[in-house]
Amino acid sequence: MVDYEAIGQRVRGMRRALKLTQGELAELVGISASFLGHIERGTRILSVDTLMALCDALGTTPNALLGVMAADALPDASERVTVSVASMLQGVSDLLRELHIVE
Repeated sequence: MVDYEAIGQRVRGMRRALKLTQGELAELVGISASFLGHIERGTRILSVDTLMALCDALGTTPNALLGVMAADALPDASERVTVSVASMLQGVSDLLRELHIVE
């Protein structure tokens, strides 16, 4: 079940962190300030298009606004991230050796 009130609280928090008024954010998103107020209070359901426009305007991701962590979306994500980070570090190490920065 979607917790629209929690989404609204995250939108409000991010908006305030960016020091935007409801009117300014609403204009960036292409909705009315009144509708944004409803979103922030969790009294209206936002469309996928509005969600994406909010993400763009706030410089965030849908997961962040929806409160979905990567590990929740992909239960084995921590293992994938560990492998990915290890591969990246190995690549950096190889490059540093190639450039004769380290031995």
